Amino acid sequence: MIEERGYRLYLRREERVRHRDYPEWGTGRVVETRESSVPGGACFVLVRFSDGQERLFFNDLNDTRCCYYTGILRCLVSLL
Repeated sequence: MIEERGYRLYLRREERVRHRDYPEWGTGRVVETRESSVPGGACFVLVRFSDGQERLFFNDLNDTRCCYYTGILRCLVSLL
């Protein structure tokens, strides 16, 4: 978690994720982050999943709509 401009960001560009409730989407990669410069604005991540779809999610842990709370999970990468 990194706090920037009052946001508590959950995901960063290039991180790998999956959705807890939609395994058919496969794994995804964060391809873009968007952060509002307006006070009180939202921040988002765009994720491209292995099913070929791109999906947009809220990315602020201070917001109850954050993708963390709605089922987006980081994929652990093995270094072995």
